[in-house]
Amino acid sequence: MIINYIVLFIISFSSLLFSQTINVDKPINAIKFEGATSKKVLDAIETISFKTLTNTTISEQKLNLDIQTLYQTGFFSNVSATSSFKDEQHILLIRLIENPLVQYIAIKTKNQAIETIIFDSFSLLLNSPLNAVTIEHLKQVSLNKAKKAGFDFLDFEHIIFDKSSQTLTITLTEAIIESITFLGLNNIKKDILLREMDQKKGSTFNSIDLRKDREKLVRLGYFNSISPPQFSIGSAPNRIKILFNVIEKKLNKISVGIEQDLRRYYGFISHKRHNFLINSDLLSLKTQLQVDDLSLNLNRYSFIYTQPWFLNRYNASASIGLYNLEKQEVLNNQTTRSLRQGHTLGVKIPLSNYLSINPILKLENISQQFESDNIDPYSIHSLEMIMLYEAIDNHTNPTQGNRFNINIEQGNHLGLFSIGGLSFTRLSSSLSYYYSLSSRFILATRLKGGIFYPIKEVLNTYENEYFILGGSRSLRGYDESLSPFSGRRHILANLELRYSLSSSLQPILFLDYGNTFNHKLDIASLNLGYGIGFRYYTPIGPIRVDFAKGKSTYFIHLGLGHIF
Repeated sequence: MIINYIVLFIISFSSLLFSQTINVDKPINAIKFEGATSKKVLDAIETISFKTLTNTTISEQKLNLDIQTLYQTGFFSNVSATSSFKDEQHILLIRLIENPLVQYIAIKTKNQAIETIIFDSFSLLLNSPLNAVTIEHLKQVSLNKAKKAGFDFLDFEHIIFDKSSQTLTITLTEAIIESITFLGLNNIKKDILLREMDQKKGSTFNSIDLRKDREKLVRLGYFNSISPPQFSIGSAPNRIKILFNVIEKKLNKISVGIEQDLRRYYGFISHKRHNFLINSDLLSLKTQLQVDDLSLNLNRYSFIYTQPWFLNRYNASASIGLYNLEKQEVLNNQTTRSLRQGHTLGVKIPLSNYLSINPILKLENISQQFESDNIDPYSIHSLEMIMLYEAIDNHTNPTQGNRFNINIEQGNHLGLFSIGGLSFTRLSSSLSYYYSLSSRFILATRLKGGIFYPIKEVLNTYENEYFILGGSRSLRGYDESLSPFSGRRHILANLELRYSLSSSLQPILFLDYGNTFNHKLDIASLNLGYGIGFRYYTPIGPIRVDFAKGKSTYFIHLGLGHIF
């Protein structure tokens, strides 16, 4: 992109003026400056080491260098010198004509962020004489700031000073997006992708925003891969075309699995179907099958229907879920199982690129699976509010940024009315932080905790709702099938040092520290887990293998994705 710079200043640097009255025979007793009024000008003069000194005769060569040095400060349109005798003192008088003052700065750009960056830099010129040297320096400073902010193709076109209005006008040339193209689309509509992006046709190009937009497209789950953007010049030098090469996933997928315990075979069938009712929606079905005494039972299922944009019109995700599932519980310090049947209704509202709120209404019935479970039937009717702040650079393998969420769930009592079920308040929160120590080492940390407060105590009911720690996704080195730690409160800290050995393999060292408790936190009772692990990156996410040691036993934990 070729940019023409036109910089006009009221500066005369054509010649150095010496008066015929300069006396070069007798030593000078004093040097005086006339015409310098601005503090910045006086400060600049103070920093100059002049060649012409008192108690020496005037050398036209040295005086010429001194006048050049004064010009090079950029503050003066004219510099001249004379010498005279007064009270038998030989005085060298240097007359200075300052450039006109800059009272106003006008910035011509279509982008508010660019205007702020440029003005913040050039505001140093306000109420001081026009200075070409400073302007050239501020151009480079502001361009560097703009490039760090993602405006890679920004440049200066004109910088013009109007003496009558004392206004410095800065005209900028910025790259405007002419088109965004996706090569490889077959089933996904282009509009579904463009609505997720902050970079639009006609907006100022910003590489940081475009990188975030690509991350959003990856998280939509429609693609096996999305290439980095390719750029080309559009219909004008400052117009830019953007191209992504994409490979779509199969929109409809069926997964089948089977496992066996001591008495039964269990089969699992899951089905995901995009564009079920409207373009971009997703239907997820999962069914558990049991084969027992040659009979087939479809007794466990979950059904989730999601619209990423409600009715493809409103920027709020809406979802509804139905389920009949088994859940591992802890009752009287013993591991058991319950049946949970119910449905949920949720809406996720983005407040910014990083912040969202997600209210979820849950209506759930809990009962025992076998008589030996000893669970009295009860219900949970609750409203949960989730606030999520997420500013990380990569959701699959974050290297910089942080993630913070806070969840508040209220059962039964919702202010002025009640919706039935158990009465309780559950508060939980988690903070994750990622920092690149080098190009390969990543430090990942997480701190989380929570409180469950039952409004009316019923042991055989509320204990099922306690927090559970121990296992592959929380406190490694302990047997999660035994739900080793359960309580009304919990605290957990995770620390991982990740090393990117290659693009697909990442060994880690980890340390987990936490526990559950019912009353006062006892630091001495916190449990420790530590070990080494490996992450192997695949198109569906990293496969996780952790070799962990708890207080006394070694465990191998398997899973998909990072635990945080």
